[in-house]
Amino acid sequence: MKPPVIHWFEQQSAPRGTLAAAVRAADKSTVGRAWNNAFTNDALDNALRCVADTFQILQANGVALARMRLVYKNAWLHCERGPDGSCLGIFTVANIEGYDAAALEKLFKQFQVLSGIKR
Repeated sequence: MKPPVIHWFEQQSAPRGTLAAAVRAADKSTVGRAWNNAFTNDALDNALRCVADTFQILQANGVALARMRLVYKNAWLHCERGPDGSCLGIFTVANIEGYDAAALEKLFKQFQVLSGIKR
């Protein structure tokens, strides 16, 4: 049986300005989807593995962080980690006007519910 967060992710469509997205479940399984040819499944898997490691390292060093955004030259990677260790990562264009921030926030809120984040 698929983890609920993976099942939820597979049902989502890309908000405006989204280049790729992936989710890494607590069991370390990853599923990704790209809407831009620059992103391969292996690259998405690697990115989410690195994001999960980054969250873990920050937590081990006393930095309580649930969400972060990594800035690249041509893309932003918006990430959130659930208390169960699952991570959602969404690559968007590197321009605040170029992507639908409200739609991303809605996806993160749905992810929060599935991963057990209490805010």
